[in-house]
Amino acid sequence: MTSHILEEAQATRHARRVYVGGFPPNVSEIRIADFFNNALMAVGGIAAETQTDGNANPVVNVYMNHEKHFAFVEFRTVAEASNAMVSLHFNARVGGNWTDDVVFCSQGLDG
Repeated sequence: MTSHILEEAQATRHARRVYVGGFPPNVSEIRIADFFNNALMAVGGIAAETQTDGNANPVVNVYMNHEKHFAFVEFRTVAEASNAMVSLHFNARVGGNWTDDVVFCSQGLDG
């Protein structure tokens, strides 16, 4: 990657990360990434400009706090992060509470 691309990636990192909580115990980062990759593919939420690079997976990283059952899911683009929130029915944070209607491993997630 050129330094310009790296600088742009670092500048947009906060906007490409989505907080998700309420995971069941012992879930792995790989399962979370697979879930979001498959979900975005299923709803057509993958950014068109990224589909030509040979890797269709929109998730580039998952940071998981296993103790507190939450994760930050990092997407390739701001558009894909936004699509994850909209397409997977995450609601905006209102009054300090996060709500959603997404089910992962038969357990609701706090998105």
